[in-house]
Amino acid sequence: MQTPNRTWALYVSIAVLVFPLVYLVLKNKPMEAVEPEKQQTVIQPPVSDSVEVRFQSLVAAGLTALNAKNYMESIRSFQTAVNLKPGNDVALNDLGFAWCQQGDFAQAVPYFKQALAANPNFQLAKNNLAWAEGVLKKK
Repeated sequence: MQTPNRTWALYVSIAVLVFPLVYLVLKNKPMEAVEPEKQQTVIQPPVSDSVEVRFQSLVAAGLTALNAKNYMESIRSFQTAVNLKPGNDVALNDLGFAWCQQGDFAQAVPYFKQALAANPNFQLAKNNLAWAEGVLKKK
């Protein structure tokens, strides 16, 4: 039987891993249908599409590494994702969370603040910031 702290940690880990992926999937807009008469030329996807695909694969790799408790690998993946899309609130929050899991709460706080600057209503980032600052105050 798991202790309440371990159960809570499991729920938090699941939420941190699942909610950002759901957010990224729902955030993408479906492509518009092309009418048959307009299909005469081959349409190349914009460069931003390839950046989005790379970004999403980096976030997924970061979440996989985080779940495997390979925190430095997750930090590298999330940092690269943030470099591709500097204002992405989910990637910033995930990067901060990975730093917390690594035990470096001071390193995490700026990323939570940046996530909140990008999206002031991002409740998970608010919670993570409060958690990190609370741990730092106890030290």
